[in-house]
Amino acid sequence: CLYYHKKIEVTVFGEEAKVTEMTAIQVAAMIEFCFYGKDGMLHASQWEPSAGDVICAAPACVGQGMLLRWIDVLRNKGQPLSIADEIPWIESNDVENHRSWLDADQPGNFRIFKTHQTCQMLRSSITSKKDTKFISILREPVDFELAWYLHVEKIYETDREKFPDRPEFGSLFSTDDFVTTPVPMCHLSEFGKTSYELNLLEWFNLRNEKNVLLVFYEDLIEDGEKQLKRIADFIGADYDEELIKHIVSEEQHVEAVEKYHAYHVFHPEDRSVGKGKETLHEDSLAFLEDRWKDANIGIKLNIKDYDDMYKQAHHGNMGSFKSMKAPKKSTCTIS
Repeated sequence: CLYYHKKIEVTVFGEEAKVTEMTAIQVAAMIEFCFYGKDGMLHASQWEPSAGDVICAAPACVGQGMLLRWIDVLRNKGQPLSIADEIPWIESNDVENHRSWLDADQPGNFRIFKTHQTCQMLRSSITSKKDTKFISILREPVDFELAWYLHVEKIYETDREKFPDRPEFGSLFSTDDFVTTPVPMCHLSEFGKTSYELNLLEWFNLRNEKNVLLVFYEDLIEDGEKQLKRIADFIGADYDEELIKHIVSEEQHVEAVEKYHAYHVFHPEDRSVGKGKETLHEDSLAFLEDRWKDANIGIKLNIKDYDDMYKQAHHGNMGSFKSMKAPKKSTCTIS
């Protein structure tokens, strides 16, 4: 349960799973409990990073695996991907069973950790651990929902190879079915209520903290070299132009796909901007708009939508990232 995996057997929807009787919420919960449980989340919230550590905190499906691979190869001076346990996933079941991994040395000049913990859960560490670097990735909410659906589909279809009599995922669920499921973030209720949008806004509210770096997914796709340089400067990693180009090259993506089996796959077609609003029903889009409004009321930043947040972070410039109006669709399964 780390950011990339050697080709090992991982089954989420096992033989006992009655997939044809499950709701989208039950499917999402099964995935979450496969990778981390409440004990892992509790211990993650209590763990304290050391000075110099780099924490990459983001929900699933926002490019975290890709970014962690970049940073790993950067600290290893461009060396090929090596062992799969270099980057511990703090709240994962694997780390819960091997807590010593959080204290172990790692290759390079700094240690890297992956987490899906929300900004609320990490706020105390961000405030008190000024020598620890925190990187979070922000992604447009509608694109995120599409990516979340495709991520779940990929997990299901991988397992279906072992159970070929099961129906295809697309015949059981639509993209809209997963809009209202819990977002794949590590969050404990004692830290208060949260949502994907509230988490975005809370991270954005910390954008001026010296130990916090925010990276927009859209910028990773548009200009990976520029973003990797930002990250390298932030964490104090040495680099040259040739190394940066090597790390973000398509050849490196292909190598990652060929060498490692992962649910966060680095296929080029998985990296896209704007497809969510072409895919989700208008009712789903309205639901997400309302969720943004609710989050905005709670944090009082007066940011009307993700486009507005992106522009504020880029001095009013949208670059090649454009908002799109949703097409009309006749059916929707959202409730």
